[in-house]
Amino acid sequence: MVTLGGALLVLSSNWLSVYLAIELPTLSLFILAAQKRGSGHSAESGLKYFVLGALS
Repeated sequence: MVTLGGALLVLSSNWLSVYLAIELPTLSLFILAAQKRGSGHSAESGLKYFVLGALS
């Protein structure tokens, strides 16, 4: 998804596509932050990263 976002960023022609291309890699980073299912720290870090991303 990160590579796709980078390619879309290069090919974007308006501000909406630029915004979507920047946000696309963020979705994969949310998944990576909370990847380890058994760990409470992993779920907490994924939730915190999501909240901080939503507030910024």
